[in-house]
Amino acid sequence: MRNLASVELETAVARTYDGSQCSLLSWLPSFVWLIAMQFIEMTGATLMRCIDGETITPEQLRATGVTNDSLVRVNRQGDIELRRHDRWDVIGGLIGDYEHRVQRETGLTWA
Repeated sequence: MRNLASVELETAVARTYDGSQCSLLSWLPSFVWLIAMQFIEMTGATLMRCIDGETITPEQLRATGVTNDSLVRVNRQGDIELRRHDRWDVIGGLIGDYEHRVQRETGLTWA
């Protein structure tokens, strides 16, 4: 037996960026994934101290627009995102023991 809320969710639609419609139910897995993402935010200067120089270099980070004052974040998968004026851009990634380095340099845990 389905309740009214589940029927409403199945029939609810949303407009996408191109103007087409899609079921809100189809968005649910992506929405749950987005909620579950965890990051540690830091400045560009702190990120420079976190990198090992093998995966990504300071020069490569600067070429993507990272400055000492930039706001960046790293997720548990090691993706590095740079805060732009109106969005976050993935600009690279970390591998190896980055989780320990990121937590040590920032003093933060995943949120």
